[in-house]
Amino acid sequence: MTLIKKSSINMLLNDKRAQTIICSLLEFFLLNHTSAVFSNVEYILREQHFFPSKSEDELRIIFSRLYTIIVVVGTSSKILMTTFYDYIGAWIPRIVCHVMQTVGLICILVATPENSEVFVWLGYPLFYGGGSGLAYSYYMIIPIFPKKVGFLFGVTGLPIAFAMVWYVAIVNMGSDYKWMVGFWLACIPFSVAHTFLNMPKSKIDFDDVRLGWETRNDSFLNGKRKSENYEELETKPRSMTQMSRHSFAPPELNRSSFRDYLNTVTSLPVLCTLVWYFTVEMRCLATFQQYQSWLRFKTKEEDQIKFYTELYSLISLSEAVLDPAVGFLIDEISSRLGFKSEGKDYDLNGSITSAIFMFIGSVFACSCSVFQLFDGVGVSTVFYIISHVCLIIFLYNSRYMSFISNCGADVRGRIISTGALIQMACPFLLTLSSRLLEEVFDDDYNKLSKLFLGLTLAGAVFPVVIIIFRLKTR
Repeated sequence: MTLIKKSSINMLLNDKRAQTIICSLLEFFLLNHTSAVFSNVEYILREQHFFPSKSEDELRIIFSRLYTIIVVVGTSSKILMTTFYDYIGAWIPRIVCHVMQTVGLICILVATPENSEVFVWLGYPLFYGGGSGLAYSYYMIIPIFPKKVGFLFGVTGLPIAFAMVWYVAIVNMGSDYKWMVGFWLACIPFSVAHTFLNMPKSKIDFDDVRLGWETRNDSFLNGKRKSENYEELETKPRSMTQMSRHSFAPPELNRSSFRDYLNTVTSLPVLCTLVWYFTVEMRCLATFQQYQSWLRFKTKEEDQIKFYTELYSLISLSEAVLDPAVGFLIDEISSRLGFKSEGKDYDLNGSITSAIFMFIGSVFACSCSVFQLFDGVGVSTVFYIISHVCLIIFLYNSRYMSFISNCGADVRGRIISTGALIQMACPFLLTLSSRLLEEVFDDDYNKLSKLFLGLTLAGAVFPVVIIIFRLKTR
């Protein structure tokens, strides 16, 4: 048994596809941190007295705008990665992201309360924005394991959750937090090496997977190999059974038109997914952006604020287990439904399964707003954090699987980019909600929570519509 296990491990380590996945997950842990950590970033900046001349109301506006800029830059990086991947592959967009992260970390290192008006506004958006783009390059290659798409997306929760350890430590490091920033800067060379050694230079043909340095002679624009064997590869017959729903034909042979994209994005399942995504993303990002301000609305005790800031990070560690579990469940349920979708440009089983998980995500989104309504902090705050973490898990797993299942491979990158555009709009609306909170709701977060509750209740309708539509048209 031991020899068999060792042999299996050796086979796994020698598999280029497995190496790419493992290194991508390690990159998530080291550098691709999500906007979920913004509450900790805000706590650090407040504790270190950045923006010292500002009042509490002014600080709330400042951090709301900083979060908006971080999300906008991050979403722009996602769009850059997913859109340009369809045409020029992963290397060029990833190099842009490496430059962003390097400049961002240097700015964070030199930032002080005296120069915060410049380096804070540059450093944090560039670092976290670059990480978002790098993360989405992983999402584009997940179908190299076509039967494990849900699990491989969900398993990103493992490094993302463990990355929260950095921020639990930072909250307790005081002015020494910059040592951690220096460590992240030292990890940039690993990320650059991962780009050239593991990631595809041009768009992957999933029937002939080639990764990393092996693709160095490919053309950036059309994905052709510049080798003497290319003519043989080009004339090699490709059976219909090889062209799975996860396959990408070389761009010069199978580049969809704008009309194909328009037809897909306006199809009922994709349109419902996008609208649903807006409703739950607004609820999710509201916690990312406003958690510190909400805590200060519920309590004035600094010890309690610090405790629930750390508790948020610690409960987020549960994503390490729950995210892969949900991804595995999506794959398993999808494989067991048994509906047939041969000859169609969508996966019926995956579409229905993702819609079920989307509805569950809406339930957690609603519960976030409900638990916010209780007075003070305590057990309700714990359940609020738990609901938020579950929302994150179901939101992003089901959204990704819905995009993968409801559209053909040709337009997949652009459909994911469309979802990123919706994500970009959300922070601007959240900034308006902060104004609404101040000018209309008299700084009463309970009224704002009720508004989000109504939004997420309405959003719960759309997954049901997808299920009904797919069952009727199967």
